[in-house]
Amino acid sequence: EMERLRTSGGLDPARLPLADVCTAVFRRYRVEQQPDRRGKPVLLIVCDGSGSLTRDPTWMLKNITCAWLSATVGKSISILAGIYNTDTVRKGVYGFLVRWLYHPKKTPAIGRRDAVRALVALPDSGSGGQGDALSLAFMVNEAAEMARGRMIYLVHITDCGWCHSFQSGKSAKDEVYDYYQAALKEFEGKLHTTLVALGVSKETGFENLLHKVIMVDSKDLTNPSVVAEKISLYVASCMQERRKLIARR
Repeated sequence: EMERLRTSGGLDPARLPLADVCTAVFRRYRVEQQPDRRGKPVLLIVCDGSGSLTRDPTWMLKNITCAWLSATVGKSISILAGIYNTDTVRKGVYGFLVRWLYHPKKTPAIGRRDAVRALVALPDSGSGGQGDALSLAFMVNEAAEMARGRMIYLVHITDCGWCHSFQSGKSAKDEVYDYYQAALKEFEGKLHTTLVALGVSKETGFENLLHKVIMVDSKDLTNPSVVAEKISLYVASCMQERRKLIARR
């Protein structure tokens, strides 16, 4: 929106003749973000692919991601799924890397069912390190571009073995916590966060910040039915809550 009669900003050609007697010869533009009708809600699946994920956690990560991809086939929600760690970016360059498992513009998969093949091709265990906060921020920003102001449903699957992204003097866990805190404030009601903690049996420290933390104990890492029950019960409760909100409106 153009704001005219300003005393600073870009020159307003229509008011230049008054420059000798008036200082309000400038104009500025104010940008107000609104949901775009072309946008759709986005389900963003963020997978930790670092070396701390051994065979069992990686196997469970593949199962959970496959289930979410399959469950959204034929639905109107958009979906992004990616895995992050550190690896060779190009010849002679090693650093933080995000590999998209499914992205409508950046992966060759024909559809979400076809994207499951990318999961099969993943190694049986993780490798390298990772920059959790940096990779998380990159993937959320990618989802925000696609959502165009609509809801982003973030599912972060990790073993909570955090690594540093920046030379900030903070712990790696604090970096991730601060990013989540800033993102929830920035998107203000448009970001729903779920943390799936693989091989974790005690509190993660994110319980009071994120919408939901689903802990998968080490003994359950080879039992997908138990994990599926935990997730399905949570999803059902979210749907019930959503229906109540719609009914109130």
